[in-house]
Amino acid sequence: MHTIDTAWQATIAGYVGTPFVQQVATPLVSAPIQGVRVAYQIDSPTPCDDFYVANCDPKAAVVAIKSVPPIANQYITVLDNSPDCVARYTALGLRHTCSEVLMALMQHILNQDTRAGIQLSTLLATQSAVPLYQRVGYQSLAQTHVFTP
Repeated sequence: MHTIDTAWQATIAGYVGTPFVQQVATPLVSAPIQGVRVAYQIDSPTPCDDFYVANCDPKAAVVAIKSVPPIANQYITVLDNSPDCVARYTALGLRHTCSEVLMALMQHILNQDTRAGIQLSTLLATQSAVPLYQRVGYQSLAQTHVFTP
């Protein structure tokens, strides 16, 4: 479980601090949620909020997300391997847009990056891309699901 938590935090941190991302809240007071406001995306000039949810009751997550003044596009990425995750969030009025797999490339494979202090590389991959990333050394860690209000 520690590897999943570390990979999840590394994935979120990958957005924060980049020129096109503006951090919204981390964590929100009412739930263990981290959010980033993407001020510009290459594929769309429309800003969006992307919230990352892990180890949180779905109702509490939705309440916390609604506490942030909304903009045009909001996405909620939920780290949850349970078989009823999609049903629990859609029952709260969210629309399921896709599922992805949280993957990590472990330290022993990062030869040059390790010398630079990088210990973990993470990504969110579509189901169809998982075999490709596994061939280059990534390991599947957990399932994520993306929702929109």
